[in-house]
Order: sequence, then structure tokens, then C-alpha cells
Amino acid sequence: MTAGDDEAGFKRPPKGTRFKPGRSGNPKGRPKGRRNLTTDLAALMKKRIPIRKDGELRHVTGQEALLLRLFEKAAVGAPKASAQIFAMGMNTDNREEQ
Repeated sequence: MTAGDDEAGFKRPPKGTRFKPGRSGNPKGRPKGRRNLTTDLAALMKKRIPIRKDGELRHVTGQEALLLRLFEKAAVGAPKASAQIFAMGMNTDNREEQ
């Protein structure tokens, strides 16, 4: 060990305050299973909700309910809904090819 190794300075903290080998600088870190926007959205999309279709009560996922509503709007001629359906169709076709 040379004298230059113990020197403190720019990007070289004092030897006594450096992280010990095998120890993390953030030992607790982010808790596992921490909720964020992505996990909350995924949970909402998987949640089953009741809808009434042709007088019959059905339980569908949130994702299916959104797609049914979008399809109904596209079927009556809403151009934005039609464009979204076509865009989603193109994206799923590209994923299947890969």
C-alpha cells in the first residue's frame, strides 16, 4: 500500500468513511413490492367489474370493459375510437411477428 492510496480528495473519500467491501451504500434500498403507477394500473386492469350486456350481468376485467366500450364507440362511427382500435391492431400484429 502506497501513501497515495490513503489520500483524500476529489472522488476519494477518507479511508475510514469508504464503503466496506461487500456492503451496499444503501442497505435498506427500495422495499420489495413497492407500488407505483405501473403496478397500480396493472391491478386495476385485472380487477373484475360487473357490467350489464343485453340485460345480462357479466363480470369482466377492467381491460376488457375498456376495450368493449372503445369498440362500441368505433362501431357507431367515432373516428378517434376507430383510429385507436386500428393502431392497437397494428401493434399486436407486429408483436406476433416478432
